[in-house]
Amino acid sequence: MKPLYTQTLMLVIGLLAIGSFADTKTNSTAAAEPMDIRFGLGYFDGDPGMQIGKDFQLGQRSEVAVLAGGYNQDRFTFRFDADYHFILTPDSPLRIYPLAGVDFAIRSKENRIGGNLGAGLSFNLAQPFSAFVEAKYVFGDWEGFGLVIGVHF
Repeated sequence: MKPLYTQTLMLVIGLLAIGSFADTKTNSTAAAEPMDIRFGLGYFDGDPGMQIGKDFQLGQRSEVAVLAGGYNQDRFTFRFDADYHFILTPDSPLRIYPLAGVDFAIRSKENRIGGNLGAGLSFNLAQPFSAFVEAKYVFGDWEGFGLVIGVHF
């Protein structure tokens, strides 16, 4: 495995570990909140796909979203993302956030790495559901624009 891929894998594992620790520190008032599992349908450069993931709360204004998805980009491509969200409106039912993170893609025998920059918003539906929309640009080995619409539960 190339050193850059190893470093990316270690970063994703580290973000998962931090998020898991932060998730255990929530108080009992968070019980009415969604479990922060997410499912979305989207497009990456016009190619359809889907993703599933988990959001880890790091505080009132911070969260990390760890995602896995598949897109039909000429051939089926698996994409793994870890994105940091800074919540600009934490007390509002409409949560707006910029995001930044890493992207790791696998297609056949090709592995690619990139970075994510974008923005998203989520809004409450009937408890325990909320909807979200995210737009991001992936730069690096496989550049492109992604848009995902989905639900948290």
